[in-house]
Amino acid sequence: MPFLGIRSQSLKSKSEGQGGDTPLSDSEVESEEEGSSTESDVPLVSLPTNPVMDGPGRVFTRNLLYACCCSYVASFSFGYTVGFTSLALEELRGNGHLEQWAAGWFGSLPMLGAIPGSLIGGKLVDKSGRKLTLFLQTIPNIIGWFMLATCSHVSLLLIGRLLTGIGIGLMSVVAWTYVAEISPKELRGKLGTGVQLILTLGVLTAFSLGVVLDWRFLALIGAVLPIVDACMVWYTTETPRFYLSRGERDRARQALLWLRDPRDDITIECLEIEKILLSEEQHFRFRDLLLPEIYKPFCICLLIKALQQGTGIDAVKFYTVSIFQGAGFEGQTQSRLSAVAICTATTLGTLLATQIMDRAGRRILLLLSGAGISLTCFTMGLSYSSAGFTDPSTEIVKDDLSSDLPTQQGTQPYLALSSLFIYCIFFAIGYGPVPMLVMSEILPTRIKGIATSVTNIVSFVAAFIVLKEFMPLQEAVGKDGAFWTFSVISLLGCCLVYRYLAETKGRSLEDIQLSFNS
Repeated sequence: MPFLGIRSQSLKSKSEGQGGDTPLSDSEVESEEEGSSTESDVPLVSLPTNPVMDGPGRVFTRNLLYACCCSYVASFSFGYTVGFTSLALEELRGNGHLEQWAAGWFGSLPMLGAIPGSLIGGKLVDKSGRKLTLFLQTIPNIIGWFMLATCSHVSLLLIGRLLTGIGIGLMSVVAWTYVAEISPKELRGKLGTGVQLILTLGVLTAFSLGVVLDWRFLALIGAVLPIVDACMVWYTTETPRFYLSRGERDRARQALLWLRDPRDDITIECLEIEKILLSEEQHFRFRDLLLPEIYKPFCICLLIKALQQGTGIDAVKFYTVSIFQGAGFEGQTQSRLSAVAICTATTLGTLLATQIMDRAGRRILLLLSGAGISLTCFTMGLSYSSAGFTDPSTEIVKDDLSSDLPTQQGTQPYLALSSLFIYCIFFAIGYGPVPMLVMSEILPTRIKGIATSVTNIVSFVAAFIVLKEFMPLQEAVGKDGAFWTFSVISLLGCCLVYRYLAETKGRSLEDIQLSFNS
């Protein structure tokens, strides 16, 4: 078992008397570490730095894996919140604890809370750092989950949901950025995709536990997760890029020494980061939006986040039970087990993405994902059209009325079910993990916080529109037409991704951002 302790040495510059402008060599840094008794105010976990897994030119170290796990636990909590929602709503409405109006707010408040959370997180991640933001996102989550676990009044339950939404907004800004900035370029795709993988595991865990536990026990488990995350974040490091953006070279080198294998040359990596930072003005001004190195990556991020919602993923998640009922599944247990099965398909797809992300590349996975989603949405619409299940008035969600649904015969139910499973897998290998990973790679440091928060807000608003207009869309064009609409949007997305998104696989963050100047 690795030893967890606090390591807080301060790296001294060899030329401190001359202003500290001359960087230290690796051997000199190690010598200074051994002889220095001056403590830094940056707490770090001292783990063995021997590699635990080989990579293409780089290796995982236990310190790097520990630091990534700080983001992963936050992501798991995010996914757990998503899975908890439908399970808690089902029980609260079943026992009459929530009326119809309150149930609507209970389900939607996390998304509304995520909007101010993203705005606050955008400011914090740039001004106060990635580590502090990662720590602060645990506070509203802890309070919110304990309110859900212990309170009975409807208004307190809604406040608890709002607080967990604020935590989601903060997490959505910082988690991918933190992982991208501490990871070497050879491993950034695999480690960055891990954030999305853990998120899907959080959803799967919530649904799986919901089969045997009631919503109060689920809420208590939800409260434990951010407490664990807060303890872990306390003993990790800030990102080297953030330190260098503030001119703190010694701390940046200390963070790199802690994160990297001793065989890695951190001097070269440090100089690469400084090269791009020196070419940037570190204070964002609105007129900077006219600069190509700013507006190009920003517009690309807005595009892929909008396309992500245009695939209809939130509508599919929201109406999963109805889709399975339309295919012949009835009853509460079968509905929950079907949701578990869908989450399992998503998790397996995301796991596959972590293995091929750094080999296949971000661009090709988005193209493959969009094409697969377009095809499966078309076949889902075709299954409903062939079965004549196109009238939205037949959408019944109560178990005791499920027999009123039209009975599908032959291969139509299997076509709908297989299409839904394949849809989830295609989403998970591309449009699930890639957008946030690409955002963390292509956005310049000085606008990363505010740009990430703006794109997340666009995503939350787009998700709200998709959910709100899904039923009117079905009334206008039928069930089959709704899925064919998603199919067309996904196909259009393939064309846009092919035209505007360049590959970022295997390139340093600095090289990616410099390319937008050309």
